[in-house]
Amino acid sequence: MVNPDRRPPLPPSETRPEYRVEVLEHLDEKIFQEIYAVETQVFPEDFRLDEEDLKTSLEKSGSINVVLKNAEGTVVGFMASAPNSEFYEDFIEDDPEYGQDADFQNEKDKLYVYDAAILEEARASGNFGKIFQATVEKAKEQGLKAITMHTRADELVGKLMQRMHGAKRLRVVERWMGNEPHDYLEVDLSPPEDQK
Repeated sequence: MVNPDRRPPLPPSETRPEYRVEVLEHLDEKIFQEIYAVETQVFPEDFRLDEEDLKTSLEKSGSINVVLKNAEGTVVGFMASAPNSEFYEDFIEDDPEYGQDADFQNEKDKLYVYDAAILEEARASGNFGKIFQATVEKAKEQGLKAITMHTRADELVGKLMQRMHGAKRLRVVERWMGNEPHDYLEVDLSPPEDQK
């Protein structure tokens, strides 16, 4: 996922670039190619989705895809998510506790953030929080109860999600996707009085 530890210094406020957040209603080829360009620039080859897998994932049923665009209208960041139930088969191998959760296959009321990336020059100004907040708002509109994700255990993103968005670490997956330890986080979207 995004590594906010490598942010460039903030420019003076009068010269900060403007960014806007957009929830995609449909995925056209131009937007997809811009998203894929961000994916390839941010992640090393062994950790990113290939073009076909990314497109298939972005088009999953119930997807919520949010992009961050610069002043010229070019995508410089994105967050992609779909219902948890869409990922059961994909992730059971790497996170065996999915298999112990009989309801996971049917969790259409929880959204899984499977990919997020922001180009280095756009990592300032709280842009990650802005695209996450747009995802939260759209998920609430759709009546979803929670947002889940895996984040690298040693990365700042997971800690920020816990501190700023109330994410709970449900478990640590030691070798997520055959790679390294990841935290499995959940952000409860229900009203505060209904949260456990």
